[in-house]
Amino acid sequence: MALALSQTAAIIRYELLMAWRRRALLVMGGFFLVTLIGFTAMQPPSQPAIGDIVEVNASANPPTITRRDAATGELIVEEATEEQIQSVPQALRDISLITLSSTQMVVMLVAIIFPVLVAITVVVFFAETIPLDRQYRIRELFNSAPVSSLVYLGSKLLGAWAALAITLLFVMIGFGIFARITLGAFDLTYYLQSWLLVVLPFSLTCTGWSVLAASGAGSRRKAILIGLVLLPGALLLYTLISVQFWSEVMLVGSRITPQEPLTLTMLFGAAISQTAAIQFGFLISVGFLFLVVWAWSRMRA
Repeated sequence: MALALSQTAAIIRYELLMAWRRRALLVMGGFFLVTLIGFTAMQPPSQPAIGDIVEVNASANPPTITRRDAATGELIVEEATEEQIQSVPQALRDISLITLSSTQMVVMLVAIIFPVLVAITVVVFFAETIPLDRQYRIRELFNSAPVSSLVYLGSKLLGAWAALAITLLFVMIGFGIFARITLGAFDLTYYLQSWLLVVLPFSLTCTGWSVLAASGAGSRRKAILIGLVLLPGALLLYTLISVQFWSEVMLVGSRITPQEPLTLTMLFGAAISQTAAIQFGFLISVGFLFLVVWAWSRMRA
């Protein structure tokens, strides 16, 4: 057991070093980050407000409003009049329109736009994970250790997942900083949830399919072709999760009542949780594929 764990850690470390030396992680992470920033920059500037009011805190004692000064653009907090409170719909009271708009923007970009970038990238990029070992004759070195097919296959999959997770972490941090500077304050909770519960499971699923399906390829070229064959499946999965996410967001209007005004939880809570449930269901398919590939490799040995 100790030997297997040691071998697993060594192969994962080797996989990370290989990805770094080929600058693959930098290229993929740079592509992700630049594309997200580009989509954000393409959005027209927005200063959400009802008149000059950007927030009504009707539950405070006394009630307050935050309004934007027309001359300077600065936000001013002052005591609210009844007329000002009534000018804002019930559903939009006690929530900052700036935070609502910024959070909606970043969550939609991460949960709807970003997964399609993952779908068209990782299934091709990670397909060569195992065939590269054959090309560089590293597989023979592992066999001489010896490393069992279970440890080898599992370690390569975990190594690919680790490389992907590190890439996503840096993209998440970089885009978060950019969005905070350009869009203003947004809710960090739902930003993180959109990455951890929507993007990450989807990315792990696509990567798992790619690594395992192309594990038997004899060359990088064949592996990339297998990745291209998997691309429609990844795009289909993207379509399913994006439709699920968007449909939940569109249902929010029917849930708003005077007793239950609009909140970020109402807007994104169900969308993220329902989409995550679908995601983890598909992630289980990676486990079944792993067992099939492992059994097949055992039969060939």
